[in-house]
Amino acid sequence: MSAWVTESALREHTLVYIAPHVGSGGPGDYATGFVEAARPYFGDVVEIRHRGPGGDTVRDVRKARAQIRDVVAAFGTDRTIVHGELSGGSLVPFWALPTDPDIRVTATLHDAPRPVWQPFRTPAVARTRGAFHLVQFPVDRWVRQLESRRMRNTSVFVLSTCGSRSAQAMFPDWRVIATEIYVPPRGDLPPPSQRPLAVGMFGYVYRGKGFDELTRLRELIDPAVEIRIAGRGTEALPPMDGVRVLGAVEGAAEDEFFGSIRMLLAPYGARSLYGGYAVPASATAARSLAYLTPVAAYAEGALAELAATGAAQVVPPKPENLAAWVNASIANGRLLDEMSQAARTTRTVRAPDRVIGDFVREWSR
Repeated sequence: MSAWVTESALREHTLVYIAPHVGSGGPGDYATGFVEAARPYFGDVVEIRHRGPGGDTVRDVRKARAQIRDVVAAFGTDRTIVHGELSGGSLVPFWALPTDPDIRVTATLHDAPRPVWQPFRTPAVARTRGAFHLVQFPVDRWVRQLESRRMRNTSVFVLSTCGSRSAQAMFPDWRVIATEIYVPPRGDLPPPSQRPLAVGMFGYVYRGKGFDELTRLRELIDPAVEIRIAGRGTEALPPMDGVRVLGAVEGAAEDEFFGSIRMLLAPYGARSLYGGYAVPASATAARSLAYLTPVAAYAEGALAELAATGAAQVVPPKPENLAAWVNASIANGRLLDEMSQAARTTRTVRAPDRVIGDFVREWSR
C-alpha cells in the first residue's frame, strides 16, 4: 500500500466521498455535516450520492464504481482517498469501495459490527418480504465472510465505543477506529425549565425506534405531560389523546419542535438485522444534544454511553422505567437545566470540526 501522508499534504489530495442522499435516512443526514467538516483538509472533494438501503440498483453500483475509477485514474492512487458511509442494506458503498490495496480506502459503519448485513437488497428484492428472505436466507452464512474480505484493506470507523468493540471482535483482522457521532451546530433555545410541559420523540419511524411503545408510554406518563412526536413517517401514526404528531420537521420547524419539549425520549430496543444484532449510533440523540435538550433513553447499545456525558439518563429497557424517570424529573427544572448545560459541553467537544480530527489523523497516517 502507498505510504500515508502528512495532514498538510492532504490539501494536495482528492477525497471521493460516497454517501446516501440527504433525507434518505440517518446516514444521509449525517453525511452533510461530515463532508463539510472534511472539505477544508482536501484540495478537492468528489461526492457520489446514492438512494440508500433498499433503493440502490445494480446499475447504481456500476455507475459509482465507474465514477470512482475515473477519479482515481485522473488524480492517481497517491493523491486520492476514498471514504464511504456504510449501513444496513447500503449496496452502493459496499460494492463500489475499491479493494485494491494501492488505493487508500476508509469507511464509517453506522450499523456495527457489520458493514452492510444485506448486500443483495436491491429494490426488486426489497419489494416484498418473501422475495427478500428467498434471496438473503440461503446466502446469509457466507455474507459475513464476504464482508470480511471486501473490507480487509479498509480502515473502518465506528461511531461508538461499544460498536467498535463489537466490530473488532467479529472481524479481528480489520483496522477498527473508535470515534463518536458528531453533534451538529444549532442555535440556543430557552432552558428546558422554561419550555412547555412536554416530552418528545423524534426520528424516522421504523422498527426498533420505540414508536411501538408509544401507547404504553402514554398510559404511564403523567397525563399533564404532552408527548410531541416529529420525524419522517410519524404522520402515519394513529391519533392518540395526549399525543401531538407533527410529521417531518426541518429548519425553523425543527427548532420549534425541540424548543417545545423538556426532554427527548429514546426508547430504542436492541436493533435486529438479518444475521444478528446491530449497535447503531443515534443521530437522533445527537440532534437533541445539539438543541441542548436532555435525553432519556433505554440503556441499549450506543445510547448507554450517553450517560457519561451528563446530558442523558439511561434506564433498563422497559417503558415502566422510562415513564417513572420522566414523571420524577419533568418538573425538576434545576436537574433539567444542569443536563442542558452538560449537553452544551458535549456539543462543543463533539462538534464536527473536532470529531473530524479522528478521520484526518487516519487519513494522514
